[in-house]
Amino acid sequence: MFRRLPFQMGPWGLQILRRFLSSKRRGSSGAVALEYALIAPVFLYLLFGILEVSSVLFTAAVVDGAAQSAARLIRTGAAQTSGDSEGAFLTEMCDSLTNVYSCDDITTDVTTFASFSAVSIPAIKINGNGDLVYDDGDNDDDNDVLYTASYTPGGAGDISVVRVIYTWDFVTPLIGELMGGADSQMSLYTTVVFRNEPYE
Repeated sequence: MFRRLPFQMGPWGLQILRRFLSSKRRGSSGAVALEYALIAPVFLYLLFGILEVSSVLFTAAVVDGAAQSAARLIRTGAAQTSGDSEGAFLTEMCDSLTNVYSCDDITTDVTTFASFSAVSIPAIKINGNGDLVYDDGDNDDDNDVLYTASYTPGGAGDISVVRVIYTWDFVTPLIGELMGGADSQMSLYTTVVFRNEPYE
């Protein structure tokens, strides 16, 4: 003999429960849409920020590798003895960028010193006008001197300094200002200092 328990419900109770649950589902769909609308912009902003910072790190690695590869031509004397020293250097630099970045966005500077103790690398920055200038320690753009790159690879046994500069323009708001300043630009520097081999 079976006895109905107090919490058991008949057919009418099941219908009422189904209607109650279905109304809850319909009512919660609007809340889910609202939560998604609030969270989605923040999530997408963080996603784009992570992707751009990752791109900056990848770019720095690519430019560093290209600088090392091009500097080797000077160190071994292959560039100096090629007949077109600067052309060979720039060709190696551009080829090492793996067609990901344009050579027009790269600034190269090659200088020579008599000894390692004489090596002097001037500080540079991007001013408010977006120009690459020598860093004079102030924020007055009117007194800035434009950075002039040169190409002096030196001969056998000389101390050579290869400097490669790539300017990154941020597109993600706030992150660009935090990492690149008010103009949302950041310069990626790679400097290679070495003594040329006795190739002569």
